Amino acid sequence: MTAHHIPRPWFARRLGAALLALFAALSAPTTPMAAAAAPAQSGAVQTREQATLAEEQGLLRRNILRLQEGMAVLAGRFEEEGRTSAAELLRKGLARLDTRDAEMGSLTLEELMDASKSDIRTGRPNASLDTQEKIIKGLENLLAILMDREGLETIEEELEELREITAALRELADDEAQLEEDTAELRQDSANESQQALEAGIEELAEQQRELLKENEDAARESGLFDLEKILAELAELRRDQAIDVEVIESWKPGDRPRLERLRPWLEAAREDETGAERLEQAAKRLRDAARAARATPADEDLQGVADELAKAAEREERHSRASGDEAAEKAAEALSKSSEEMRSAASADARTAAAENADQRAAELEAAAEEARAAARDAREEAQRLAAPIAKERTTAGLTAREVEAALERAGAASESAEDAASAEERMENANAAKRATEDAIGRLDQGLESQARMGATLAGSQAEASRRAAQLGQALEHSAAEQTPGAGQAREELSAASQAMQRAASEARSQSPQGAAQSAQEALESLERAAQALADAKASVAGEQDAEAAASLQQAQAALAKQASALGQKAQQGSMSPEASQSVQEAMEQAQQAMERAAEELSEGERSAAASSQREALAALGEARDKAFEGVEPQTPEEQARAEELAAEQERIREQLLALARRNEERESPLAQPNLEQAAKSAGEASESLSSGDLDQAQEQEQKTEQEIREALEQLEEEEEQYQQLRQEELLFRIAEEVQAMLESHRELMQRTRNAHANRAGKSRASRADRLRLRNIAREETALALRADKIGKAILAEGSLVFGEILVNVRDDLDRIARNLGDAGNYQSGDRLQALQEDVENALVWLEEALRQELDRRQSEPPPPSDGPPPDDKLVPDVAELKLLRRMELEIIDRTDQLVELHPELAEETIDPILLEDISRLAYRHQRISELFQAFRRRLGLPDPEGLETD
Repeated sequence: MTAHHIPRPWFARRLGAALLALFAALSAPTTPMAAAAAPAQSGAVQTREQATLAEEQGLLRRNILRLQEGMAVLAGRFEEEGRTSAAELLRKGLARLDTRDAEMGSLTLEELMDASKSDIRTGRPNASLDTQEKIIKGLENLLAILMDREGLETIEEELEELREITAALRELADDEAQLEEDTAELRQDSANESQQALEAGIEELAEQQRELLKENEDAARESGLFDLEKILAELAELRRDQAIDVEVIESWKPGDRPRLERLRPWLEAAREDETGAERLEQAAKRLRDAARAARATPADEDLQGVADELAKAAEREERHSRASGDEAAEKAAEALSKSSEEMRSAASADARTAAAENADQRAAELEAAAEEARAAARDAREEAQRLAAPIAKERTTAGLTAREVEAALERAGAASESAEDAASAEERMENANAAKRATEDAIGRLDQGLESQARMGATLAGSQAEASRRAAQLGQALEHSAAEQTPGAGQAREELSAASQAMQRAASEARSQSPQGAAQSAQEALESLERAAQALADAKASVAGEQDAEAAASLQQAQAALAKQASALGQKAQQGSMSPEASQSVQEAMEQAQQAMERAAEELSEGERSAAASSQREALAALGEARDKAFEGVEPQTPEEQARAEELAAEQERIREQLLALARRNEERESPLAQPNLEQAAKSAGEASESLSSGDLDQAQEQEQKTEQEIREALEQLEEEEEQYQQLRQEELLFRIAEEVQAMLESHRELMQRTRNAHANRAGKSRASRADRLRLRNIAREETALALRADKIGKAILAEGSLVFGEILVNVRDDLDRIARNLGDAGNYQSGDRLQALQEDVENALVWLEEALRQELDRRQSEPPPPSDGPPPDDKLVPDVAELKLLRRMELEIIDRTDQLVELHPELAEETIDPILLEDISRLAYRHQRISELFQAFRRRLGLPDPEGLETD
């Protein structure tokens, strides 16, 4: 099956780069804007900073215009190339650039940029910042369109719809399979005792025939009779071919070629004269037509049209005359040209009359010239016939060519005479053309004969070389056959070898243009083949005479008895539970089997084992035909069986209707991928329903199987699309999670900076001031909000089966909750190194997580889609290898932190430990335990054995 994939537009990367550059410029720090705007707000002139920012905003506007132009050009090119999907995305993006949404102040992106530039110049930084946020939002929407990035909710809705369709289709496939079983059961129940006996009898008869065939072939193969018969058959074909070669070689005379070539000048002259006559007659006809037109044209109209037609004809004839030197064309061109000039200048009635009379006169002259040309053509043909006559009497290849040329010339002469006696100009022209075609045929026959004469030596040499190879192969086959020791086989090998050598000599002599030597060698080869055939016939008779007469008679009697059984069984066909047509077909097939069996018996009695085996195989084929017709022809007999057939037909009709409903539902999804043809499956289901209603159970079974196969194929195609949507959903989910993690990281880093600033403000103070406590409580509230976001994302990742990624966010949530507690009253407003180190742990975890998510997104976008016939892709959000890498990183971090604690806190060796330090140690221990549990879970799922000496629950 050809794989199709949900498209990701490549061109969006290039356009996306331009959009990202715009994002970067618009998202740059804007603190100078407020400062730069201050003088303007107080009525001062525009500052340098304002002018710079306004110019940058203008540059961004020009960039978006260039982007718009590039998109329009790309869209047009894609439409010309037939890449409609990509062009449609670009057209949607262009439409978005011209959209005036309420959320964007009912302005386009270009208008928003103009407004932002105006706000900067007039010293309104806040308004400019608001406008730029709208611009960024608009660019985000544009990028989403170009990347063809559907919303996660939309993807999940489409995925759910697709899953429902595939589930319904899978259920219909199972229903169809059950229907097949029920139909097969009904067919079995509908077969009466006579039908069952008939089918069993045919099968038993076929088995007996197979045994007789095997017995016959084994005996013949063991004795070598089969080999002899095969070699004899191939030898007979070789003898026929060699006899033909001998006849051809004997009729070949290379010296006849010059005699044939003497015919060519006369045939070409006849063709040239006939062509010239035809050209002159056509020109004469044009002149007479022009004369009639001139006489019929009213006096107040000129003859320009008539003159133009003649001028065109004259020009054509003149071109032909210049190119070929044809005198007839030159004569026709001159007559046509003169009449054209006269017609063009004929202003008075007298002038017209004179022009018409002159045209008729010239036509008569051309007709007379044409008649002379045809007479010359007749003379040339007669001379060619005179030269061909003696050659045609010879029984040679040249004589054959001469006879063919003579026949064509006779047809040309007859047509020429008919042209002279024609009653009308049309009939005359038709016969004249027939004479010309016959002359062309004579030239063609001559060319073929000459070419054949030129190639005859090589052709005969090749034929004799191939015959030599075949004779040698037959000798080798005889030498390695089971009949090799049979009396006469040795002589046959010697004769075949002699024939092969004579054929080689014939080939060499034919190649050197020596027909007499080639003919003698070829004749010697033929005689050797004849003697080899006779020797093999004697060998075959010897082998046949050595056969056990009693065994041969027993085999012949068994075959004759089998023929009688076939006759009796065929007469019982009418008693089965079949349709009349099927019963008749079974009888005819059984008659064919009987006749083949009778032939086999007769051939066995004559010792023709190979022929008998062939007849036995024909009998088996006829029995197979009878068996199939008997099986296919069973029909429901009783009212109960007919009622069951109607029930099955109704069930099949239900399946058909549901298939059509699913087809409509699937079509409404408007998938970008090629969709399965469910209508075809519904059509097959309808045909099966009709067969069930008519009682044709075998046909119904075939159509049911076809229906199920088509449903399964459609199901496979939809399941492939479902996998692709699942991959698309995971990509979108990864993208969203990565964006959320990045936003959390940026917010947390800002809180880290605020914590450091707050701690710096407390330097030298024994207690936090009221302002310090207020700042720290605000930071704590925001860290709590981040913990809630981490908890939400962590649950979403865990729901996708990504345990390690989820574990990191669980750890981040717990650390943020601890940070928020320690920043507040419960933690006595901590802001020192210990708390900042915990914030750094959160930062590191978010960095790891974001890097891993981005790497997985890059991997998915760079790797080609999996083949449709390969294993299904893993449905996890991230692969095991990515999670194991992150798990290892987490464990290395635990080890590093443990070593730091031991180095920084030597008091750990004492019995009494600070509760805060103990809390840090417990935190590391718990996380190490969770890492161990996660790794053990991986080992169990992947089927890896536990390390030696380690047992897990």
